[in-house]
Amino acid sequence: MKKTSTLKDYIALLQIIKPRTIPFVIGTVGHGAVSASIYIMIGLIMKFMVDSAVKDNSRYLTYAIILSLATAVGAGILLYAFNYLRNKCAKHAMADLQKKVFTHIEHLPNRYFEKHHSGEVISKLSNDIGSIENAFTSNIYMIVFAVFFGMGSIVSMFILDWRFAVLFIAIGALTSYVNVFFSRNLRKINDKLLERLGKLTEKTIDLISGIVLVKMFPIRKKFIQQYSDLSEDTFQSYKDSQRKNAGIESMNFFINWGTYVLTLVIGSILFLSNSREFGTIIAIGQLLNGVTFLFGSINTFIGNLHAPLAAASRIKAILEEETEHLNGSVVVRYADNNNECIVLKDVSFDYDDGTHVLDNINMLVKQGEIAVLSGPSGSGKSTIIKILTGLVPIKHGEVYVNLKQFKSGLSSETSVLQLRNVISYIPQNAFLFDTTIRENISFGRLGATNDEIIMAAKEAHAHDFIMSLPDQYDTMVGSNGVLLSGGQKQRIAIARCILKNAPIILMDEATSSLDPETEAVVQKALATLIEGKTVITITHKKESYGAADVIYTLANGTLKEDRMVIS
Repeated sequence: MKKTSTLKDYIALLQIIKPRTIPFVIGTVGHGAVSASIYIMIGLIMKFMVDSAVKDNSRYLTYAIILSLATAVGAGILLYAFNYLRNKCAKHAMADLQKKVFTHIEHLPNRYFEKHHSGEVISKLSNDIGSIENAFTSNIYMIVFAVFFGMGSIVSMFILDWRFAVLFIAIGALTSYVNVFFSRNLRKINDKLLERLGKLTEKTIDLISGIVLVKMFPIRKKFIQQYSDLSEDTFQSYKDSQRKNAGIESMNFFINWGTYVLTLVIGSILFLSNSREFGTIIAIGQLLNGVTFLFGSINTFIGNLHAPLAAASRIKAILEEETEHLNGSVVVRYADNNNECIVLKDVSFDYDDGTHVLDNINMLVKQGEIAVLSGPSGSGKSTIIKILTGLVPIKHGEVYVNLKQFKSGLSSETSVLQLRNVISYIPQNAFLFDTTIRENISFGRLGATNDEIIMAAKEAHAHDFIMSLPDQYDTMVGSNGVLLSGGQKQRIAIARCILKNAPIILMDEATSSLDPETEAVVQKALATLIEGKTVITITHKKESYGAADVIYTLANGTLKEDRMVIS
């Protein structure tokens, strides 16, 4: 369906500049007005200079010199002030928008990231915001400048010779119509261009994330071909946009050049008939630039806003995405006399696409117990972990987390935040941020001392290998810990959880991807982590059952074995 820009779209774009609207408008209007006045002054200066030469009167030359100096000094000071104000407001607004979008993304529910490629999100934070920034630093200013330059030139023409003014307004109206005709579908083209740029970003991220897979399997040519196809599609969108703009520019040049020649012909006739001074004809020729610029370029500049409008629409869409409900579907209770820690009652869960995952699940994990969740892939084990961490809401059933000694300091928070404060989670593949080992561990408890970080690393059996590294705790781990082995990453993640000291530990195949020797070391670290804690662990390894107090087996979303206590 064809998209058109409405007044509502433009208002939505301008709202991005809030709360700096007034200084931005002052800077933009002031900059445009001063810039336009310079070109209008040039016409008047040329008139005085020509009249001085033709009439042999130095008084006109004096006028020209005084007007030139006044314009240079006044415009120089004002241009600096207005341009600085305009760009400062635009840059601050973009920084605020980036932070707003980034913060909003952090609050989006898990299902959003399951449905949208990370490249799409990154494209909105980079390409779309960059396009919006270009609107405020360039496009809007050029529209304001064109209006002031054109209207100022028309008014000056009426003062000098109204006949030229009327003629050029008529020609300008024709030029404007031609521009509107040629600029049709630009919004649609720019929408498609931004979409394809997002796809290119997605494919680039896929390549970087799966570079080993791409190298090891015969899919290199396939990836290159897919990227080439996307690049070609993006090029086609660029080409369509440039073809439109080139056609408009060419037509404008033809009209403008014809108008300029017409001005010289008519002006020469008037001068030879002594109807007009030669200086006036020269001034009108200069002012003609403003009229043709207004009517010939205003639609181009408005057309250039189509890409920022499309970008603003995409940004608006993500900001209107519903954030996760912080009240959550897991109730955190403080029951000092209740030995039940985690309770699931008649819990059922379906994904948005209708996929049925859990069916009337009932579970009970007591304080300090170790519970094993086992079962085939797709049976719903990881979904239970997601429910307990508040990543997905339930629509049927009840989930309770009862706390005792951790009531202090948490009661003022919403349920999901309470929940995540008392849970540590260790996935199969631990994630590390592209920063130092020290900082990655400190994320477990911000504000922890260096001694506390080192102690956590020692308890996680990570201290020795950290000290063997050249920069020790200040070693950069690379993107997602790429510079560390799988076992080292897991131990850093465990140290982070030890530092957090949450009473509930959730683990999802925490050692399944490790070799036996590394797994033995990680198991020692896990033993330190889970001591005295309530634990739910997903595992397929039978040897892990020995330490469990209770085992739950899931099959096709149904609990098959209920509370089998290991003696």
